[in-house]
Amino acid sequence: MVSEGAQERDEEGPQPPSRRSFVKALGLSGIVGGLAYLTGDRFGPSSWSLPGLAGRLPRGPAYIVFQERGTVYGQSGDTGAIQFQGTVTSVIESVASALSDRGGQILVRGGEYTLSRSFPPEDTEVPMLLTGEGRSTAFFNGGEGFDSIELDRIDGRDFSFEDMNGVSCYTGISASAVNRGLQSLSFGIHGGEILPNTEVKRLGDYIRVRTTAPGSYPAITTGAAVYNRMAPDRSLRLRAIVRISPTDQSAVPFFAEPYKGDFNNFLGFLWQPPNLFTITRRDGVDTTSPHLTTAKLMEGDHVYEIEYRESSVTFYFDGDFLAQHTTNISPPPHEWSAAEPNGTVASCYLREPFFEVVTV
Repeated sequence: MVSEGAQERDEEGPQPPSRRSFVKALGLSGIVGGLAYLTGDRFGPSSWSLPGLAGRLPRGPAYIVFQERGTVYGQSGDTGAIQFQGTVTSVIESVASALSDRGGQILVRGGEYTLSRSFPPEDTEVPMLLTGEGRSTAFFNGGEGFDSIELDRIDGRDFSFEDMNGVSCYTGISASAVNRGLQSLSFGIHGGEILPNTEVKRLGDYIRVRTTAPGSYPAITTGAAVYNRMAPDRSLRLRAIVRISPTDQSAVPFFAEPYKGDFNNFLGFLWQPPNLFTITRRDGVDTTSPHLTTAKLMEGDHVYEIEYRESSVTFYFDGDFLAQHTTNISPPPHEWSAAEPNGTVASCYLREPFFEVVTV
């Protein structure tokens, strides 16, 4: 059956990719990417999986989606026949509907695809795997403010997609990302399920912490305190890549406390427009350094680094030295956190490799 907006192919339509090229593409889909929607559980850099899919999907894509001359086509992976054609939304939803009783893999060829609503639909229940051809397969929302792909409803890898704030998220993996991830601390979500007006989503290479009303302070956190057991003044240097949206709202990009919520003992960065502050605080007494910037300059990803010693804390921003504090330094151990909306309505993103240990 062809859904509304997707018609059967006529004889003048494009020829489908050859069976040989289709089979050759299957080899690209064998690498399993680590993508899962995060809940309040603990996660390490190697713990992501494709839940429920192992042993349940047929080998190779059940459907191949591609576009020619502005029309999108849905080709059966079993027979090679074009079964659907129309807009990307109508075709990909028709493909998902055709798989609703058995699940399967949908391979989307390289190209730019603008969806009119999130994919897949909310009522998707069977396991499906959405794959692309790397960064050449890109999904967009046309600026309409929704996540073009919902990774909590479908497993996916090897494509990019636009989220509600226009952030391009990528579901592929690389050797460098894996190597850097091996140096990342395990982490979990503080308040993602218990704080009101809070949503946490895994978006490919980002985790987004989003608040929809003022007054909540969720964050991504190591969940356990980290202590350097070497010489007392041996340094521990950690890095986090964080994005804030919109940048006219206050946020806490990267910080450490003895436990999450102990704001009387704190070290880290605070974005309070128009200043990016570096702060060390012990027993409620601050050492604070303001660094004047602008909301425009704060757009995009930024690299926050903190080098901790019991006698000093050094702050780096985008690889450059920013400040060093030698007073009001709380003693170890510390729980490290990132991407916290500071009681504001905002989205904060933590990017892979998340909590990266730079040096110890």
